[in-house]
Amino acid sequence: MTEPPAGTGAPRSDSSGGGHPDRRGLATAGWVLYLLSWVTPSLDGRQFGATAFVLSVRLARHLLSTGSVLAGTLVLLGWLANLSVFLRLPCSLRLLAVGAPWLAFAVVLAKVPARATFFLYFYPWALGIALIHAARCSSRKATS
Repeated sequence: MTEPPAGTGAPRSDSSGGGHPDRRGLATAGWVLYLLSWVTPSLDGRQFGATAFVLSVRLARHLLSTGSVLAGTLVLLGWLANLSVFLRLPCSLRLLAVGAPWLAFAVVLAKVPARATFFLYFYPWALGIALIHAARCSSRKATS
């Protein structure tokens, strides 16, 4: 199927990749950062983002079992942000999924004796999630 000439106002076919190039670039950058965060090491090289994925669930469980319900819930919400990139969510929940990693990170910094720069994998992870959700929300707004 051929594409209509540029500037004619005719809709593009679904086979053209769909979405605005800027949104696709935003989503691609988000996925690259998100995936890289899984193999990004900590500052000392002993821990990787994938390790933090497992340890954050353990931390949330520990906090919840010791009565730190708010802190445990925030860490759990940060962990659930990983799943949010695979789900169809309204933009209001996507906004929560963008903020959840930062709230979880604040709890980790308060509970774990380490500097924020130690957790190098956190930054591409949180930014990747934010870019993925931003791209999806902007594509929904463009189609409505």
